[in-house]
Formats: sequence, structure tokens, C-alpha cells
Amino acid sequence: MSARSAYHLSLALAFATLAGCAGASTPRSGGGGLMPAFSSPDTSLPAPAVKVKITGTYHGSISETQGGKTHSGTVTIKLTQSRKKVSGTFTVYYGSQSAELAITGTVKSQSKKKASLAIELCPPKGACATGTATVTRTKLSGKATVTPKGKPTIYITFATRRESTDS
Repeated sequence: MSARSAYHLSLALAFATLAGCAGASTPRSGGGGLMPAFSSPDTSLPAPAVKVKITGTYHGSISETQGGKTHSGTVTIKLTQSRKKVSGTFTVYYGSQSAELAITGTVKSQSKKKASLAIELCPPKGACATGTATVTRTKLSGKATVTPKGKPTIYITFATRRESTDS
């Protein structure tokens, strides 16, 4: 092989290697020549799922049943989420009386449509109630129980809607 032929072969191999690194060449439509074949973005992958928002203020109803007696009232819940943790206030109104409890919990699952929480409702003094809650785009509902020392178990249920300014 002559020096000139070896030079042309090495150039051809160099261009072939470069073409392989930059993408293969495909025939250009409608008129001769080659055009680099760049791959288009993969649109078959789903977009990252937007998870239901937990942080917000919720208003609704609450009922507590203890020893066959049920008390009904209203509740305002203010929740903040930080990763898998939730915390805030759980304010209960029974007629002219109110009580503010701390609400804390853990996000057990969270999807585009709903989130499931394990929660704890704690008064400033006394035993904490434990339970579960579900959050959707516009609602927060749940149930919890607590057994005060020497008294019957208290069953708590609540159903609330998110403030429209939080959506």
C-alpha cells in the first residue's frame, strides 16, 4: 500500500470513528447527501408525576364518640409538609368552646390523586390520639382513637375541605 493510500485510509477511518461518536448518518430526504441522524427526545417516558398537595388549611366537621355519647363540632386543620413529615394545628370548636391540639404525622404514600398519612393528635396535656388520614386535591378526612386513663376509648372522625385560596 502506498503512503498516499494509507493516508486516505486513515482519514476515512478517522471520519468513520467521528461519525460513530456523533451519531450515524442517514440519507437526507429529497436530495442526495448525508445528514447526521440525531435522536429526538424520548417522548415515551411519562412526565414526573405531580403529587397531591398536603400543605394547606382545611375546614370541616368533627365528631367524638365516647361511652355511647357523641359530640359534634367543627374543626380547622393547618398542615405543613416537609418531605415525609407533616405537622400543624388541629383546632376543634364545640359550641363556644375550643381546643387546639398539635397534629403530627408521616406520609405513608403519596400519588397524583391522594396521600395517606399516619397521624397523631396531641393536646397540651394528656394522651395523644393516633390514627390515619387521607388527603385528596380538595379534601382531608380521617379517624383516630385515644383511651384516656381509666375512661372509655374516644373515637374521633373528621371530614374537611381545603380553603379555596390553597388550591
